[in-house]
Amino acid sequence: MRMLTLRLLVGAVIAVVASPRAATAQNQEADRISRSVPRSVARELLDVYNAPRTRRESGPATIEEGEDVRGDVAVQGGPLTVRGRVRGRVIAINSDVRLAPGSRIEGDVLVAGGTLEGRTEGWIGGDVRVYRERVALNRDRSDVATEMPVDRDPDDDAWWTRWRSRERAGSSLLLSSAKTYNRVEGFPLVFGPLIRKDLGVARLSVDALAIFRTIQGWQWNPQTVGHRGRLELRFGNRNGVAVGGKLYDVIDGTETWQMSDVEVGLASALFQRDFRDYYGRHGGQAYVRLFAGDGGELTFGYANETWKNALATNVASLFRLSEGWRALPLVDEGEMRLATVSWTFDTRNDLDDPTNGWWVRADYERGEGRLARVGYAPLAGATFVNPEGPATYSRGFLDFRRYNRMSPDAQLNFRIVAGGLLPGSDPLPAQRKLSVSGPGSMPGFAFREYNGLAPNTGECLNGNLYGAPANCDRILLGQIEFRGSLDFNLFSNVFDTFDASPYAGRREPRRSPSRWSSRSRSGGWVLFADAGRGWTVGGNIPGVSYSGRIPEFSTFRTDAGVGFEFDPVGVYYAKALSEGSRPGVWFVRLRHRF
Repeated sequence: MRMLTLRLLVGAVIAVVASPRAATAQNQEADRISRSVPRSVARELLDVYNAPRTRRESGPATIEEGEDVRGDVAVQGGPLTVRGRVRGRVIAINSDVRLAPGSRIEGDVLVAGGTLEGRTEGWIGGDVRVYRERVALNRDRSDVATEMPVDRDPDDDAWWTRWRSRERAGSSLLLSSAKTYNRVEGFPLVFGPLIRKDLGVARLSVDALAIFRTIQGWQWNPQTVGHRGRLELRFGNRNGVAVGGKLYDVIDGTETWQMSDVEVGLASALFQRDFRDYYGRHGGQAYVRLFAGDGGELTFGYANETWKNALATNVASLFRLSEGWRALPLVDEGEMRLATVSWTFDTRNDLDDPTNGWWVRADYERGEGRLARVGYAPLAGATFVNPEGPATYSRGFLDFRRYNRMSPDAQLNFRIVAGGLLPGSDPLPAQRKLSVSGPGSMPGFAFREYNGLAPNTGECLNGNLYGAPANCDRILLGQIEFRGSLDFNLFSNVFDTFDASPYAGRREPRRSPSRWSSRSRSGGWVLFADAGRGWTVGGNIPGVSYSGRIPEFSTFRTDAGVGFEFDPVGVYYAKALSEGSRPGVWFVRLRHRF
């Protein structure tokens, strides 16, 4: 049994850090896929490609030294090597772009389905955007792009590390890890069929996935088995509407806005640190989603769910075995009907490493039903459950980000996060409360800390509560960062691997770098600062309880720090400013802070 646990743990670490889209031998080109191309970018690709004055190339192409191209250049298949001068934009579709010493591009460079090499060798006058996911390009007899179906289902690849066996066009069989590891599920596995079919007027998507949780080894019972199913009809390509429904029996995490599933899973598997709480959700949802080509989405949903406490166990980790896990806080249990509205606006020029654009997410949730609510007696350190009773609440959440490119190698970024209980609402369920502390929000302050009976404004705790739960009704957080670049090749030799050749059915060494090495050719530095706090609505906790107003800004926690990023890893140091006696904190992220 001990050997089985060790194998599962090592497997969890490998799967969590693996590429989110690991390919099968039957579909090796998928190794290059990273993140989807936004619809607005797809439209821009089509516009430039179809423009009558655009110079279009197919397959390997070179702009020779001394050659002066007056206009835009579009290449498909590639690679494109630039040795001369382009007085316009360069777009590459499923193609790498290579800049030779002395080359000059006076407009933007947009690469979809490839990499950009030699950026420091040549000169680029405009913005640079690189998307690593390959896109489909259909051309008619006039060599004009007619369709670019780059949009992906919103839930597809959201958190699955997958292996697919393609049976026939439009369907596949999935065997996957859930790309996480925690004290409730262990190392969960996902398997089942995926169906995609073009019906002419609409596109049909069907997922029927079973979830197996390894928390009890290979036992098969209601605690270890769940499911996630989805059926959706999508009308329109760049603009349109999607109608669908979901059925699910899952373990869900709280405060998922702070850290990614990969980071949470690795922290658990390596260091026995779980930066989330968990609870069970069982039910179904119907939804309607409106989407527009400029990066906007508006989704309306209605769900009927049963909430229940999850059972945590002492799963293994590679280090800090003697520390023990933080207790899993209790949640409110019962049946709830949820009406939700979600709006997303995304104009970022790159989903992995944005240097310019907006990202805004606004959510509204209203719940009605009956709950057995969790109660606390802070001075006694006691937790109790109240009898089941009616519950109605309203909750809002806003995540607002702006990315600003100040120069080719520097950017200034801002973020504001605000959310919580809305006026006129009953108290929030325990699993809907919030906090601001730890590496996902304010790294200068320890995650879910307990410092005696003194109240704090990170978790809104006032005493030794079971599991140190998030207890804030409302939060407000502001973040700012200034980024610069460091030019060196830290990982280029380590991650140069074999990639799939688009011209042969076997593995061949590629001259261009792999996805990981292309991301890791340049490091970067970042200076950052944060200010935020949480508070409760009503109550009588001094310094924590407020009603009808935002606390004075002088009461906000503040921290600042510096970091060095060697994609995909960043190492940071943060120091609390508002409480200078706190020691500094080192931490690691597998993505930008925001």
